Amino acid sequence: MIRGVSMFRKVISAMAVICLYAAVLNILLGGASGDVSVMSDSAAVSLPVVMYHSILRDTGKSGKYVVTPDTLDSDIKYLHSMGYTTISAAQLIDYVENNEPLPEKPVMLTFDDGCYNNLFYAVPILKDNNARGIFSVVGKYTDDYTESDEVNPNYSYLRWQDVYEMYVSENCEIENHSYNFHSNDGGRDGAKKRRGESPEEYKRIFAEDAEKFQEECYEHCGFRPVIYTYPYGSYSEESFEILKGMGIKVTLSCEEGINQITHDSECMYLLKRYNRPSFISSEDFFKEMLDRE
Repeated sequence: MIRGVSMFRKVISAMAVICLYAAVLNILLGGASGDVSVMSDSAAVSLPVVMYHSILRDTGKSGKYVVTPDTLDSDIKYLHSMGYTTISAAQLIDYVENNEPLPEKPVMLTFDDGCYNNLFYAVPILKDNNARGIFSVVGKYTDDYTESDEVNPNYSYLRWQDVYEMYVSENCEIENHSYNFHSNDGGRDGAKKRRGESPEEYKRIFAEDAEKFQEECYEHCGFRPVIYTYPYGSYSEESFEILKGMGIKVTLSCEEGINQITHDSECMYLLKRYNRPSFISSEDFFKEMLDRE
């Protein structure tokens, strides 16, 4: 009888050890409540996207679409302090299409219009902070300033040699902001269909403009962008299939909101973004933005 009791105690002890190991393993893998959160494959990932434009030191020019280099630097440092990691379009696409992991709290920084000051001020700040940025370039502006060869952070736009310099940097991605739709002239609002314009005519004009940028980018820099940024956020639905046919995997809008990213590729189209104005601290801007998650 004593021998049976002894054996029973050994079995109980062994089971206790196994349970202890299981508990430790569970904690290490993030299973304990309040510890490391693990994103399941089926869960949507919240993705805030920030929209910048011109970066200038002169605070007299600061406003809705112009911030100082110090503001950009402060923004990135604040995001890092809150546990956010800037991601590239390539990382986003890899997550959606190939189930590659994303950081726990991803965020995207986008820069519209292709201002030369983005290279002059923003890129060094990104490098110093080990951050990534997505730069949407207007092809006509780049052609004009490549021809004139003007370089001035206060007003000029990127030349093709500047675009290539940014393209080869691990901190930058270059994207299509139209060839020449960044205008409200001629009754057209950005890349939107004109009133009275037939769907067929719109498709032809839109495709020619978007493809012109793609081809010039390939000619000068050796690549074709995978993001299309709608000028002013204006678009017509007829453009969707045209862009997909060109290999565009992501489009950016100007609608505000936090994006929910899944493994459905449709979630990458018309990503919402928050415009970053001046005269508000990094903490206040991001608290207001991220509280909407």
